[in-house]
Amino acid sequence: MLDYLRDGALSGTNGKAKLVGETDISIEGHPGRELRVEYPDGFSIARIYLVRNRIYQVFASIPADKKAQEPTVVKILDSFKLLSQADVDAEIQRRIDEATPSPLPQTPAARKLKSDAEDEGLKGRVKSVFTEEADLSGTWTVSKRKPASMDYYNEQGNRTKSIAYDYRGNPFDITVYGYLDGDRG
Repeated sequence: MLDYLRDGALSGTNGKAKLVGETDISIEGHPGRELRVEYPDGFSIARIYLVRNRIYQVFASIPADKKAQEPTVVKILDSFKLLSQADVDAEIQRRIDEATPSPLPQTPAARKLKSDAEDEGLKGRVKSVFTEEADLSGTWTVSKRKPASMDYYNEQGNRTKSIAYDYRGNPFDITVYGYLDGDRG
C-alpha cells in the first residue's frame, strides 16, 4: 500500500519530481514511509502513515532558496502525533464546556400541567437522556452508531440543557433552559 501511495504521488507530478530519498518509518507501531522529493524550484518531505483503516499524510514543501530551514521543517513534521480516543473525547468535552452558556435560574418556575420529561413520555426521576442513531441502510455518509442528542433534566423533570449533534456525531448546538421573570427561557 505504501508503494502504491508513493507511486501515485510521483505520477501526479508529470515527471517534474525526482524521488531522492525513501525511508520506512512508523508511528506508535503503525507502518509509514518518508519520501523526499526534489522539484525544479525546491523540494518536499512527505510522511505517510497507515493506521488501522486510515491513511495519514503530512507534507512540507520548501523553496530551493530556503533549504537551510529544513531542520525546522523536520521538527514540525516530527510534531505530528496520533490522538487517543480519550484525548479526542476530552477535547470535545472541553469545547462543550467552553461553549455552554451559563445556567439560567430554575426558579420561580412557571406552572405547567406536565414536566418536560413527562411531555417526552419519560417516567420517574430522569437526570439525562442520551440518544444515538445509526444508518442500517448503508446510504448515509457516516453509518456507524453516533450521538444524536443529550438532554439534561432537573429534579422537577424540567429540561435544563440540550446538546444536539451533527451527522458525524460532533456537538453543534448547546441550549440551556430556565426561567427569566417567571417565563421559560
